[in-house]
Amino acid sequence: EEFSHTEKEANILIYHSQVIKRRISNNIGNHWQLKLNNKIIYDLSIKTGAIDTDCNLSGFKVEKLYIESGASNINLVLPQYDSKIIIDTGVSNIDIAIPKNVGATVNIDSGIAIKDLDDFIKRNGTYISYNYNESEYKTEIEIECGVSNIDINYTDIP
Repeated sequence: EEFSHTEKEANILIYHSQVIKRRISNNIGNHWQLKLNNKIIYDLSIKTGAIDTDCNLSGFKVEKLYIESGASNINLVLPQYDSKIIIDTGVSNIDIAIPKNVGATVNIDSGIAIKDLDDFIKRNGTYISYNYNESEYKTEIEIECGVSNIDINYTDIP
């Protein structure tokens, strides 16, 4: 583990070695639970070989979230904040819930993808949410993926 900080930012880098299977078991894995301070503005970067994540950022100030992964199951609830979300995956299932007061643009570069973006219109290759112009916050979502199922929808956040 490494931790460094300046007056304006802190960096935490967690190294972890590969899990080596020594006995026959399907329960080997790495589990992380991170608790964040809701008063800090975040720039989060996650790089992993495979990931199964449930990430609710609705109560946090996340300016940027970058996820790079091979095989992925990603469930995100986006922040009620101006943000940029970048997801770069291979084979993946991506489910993104957006708070109703956040307008969104979505760009998808994919090999084979099943897309469910009912709350969006497509204009010049970009998906734009119906509420984009009048929304309190804006988010830009970029997804680069191989074979994926992508579901992006709006949700009520208390």
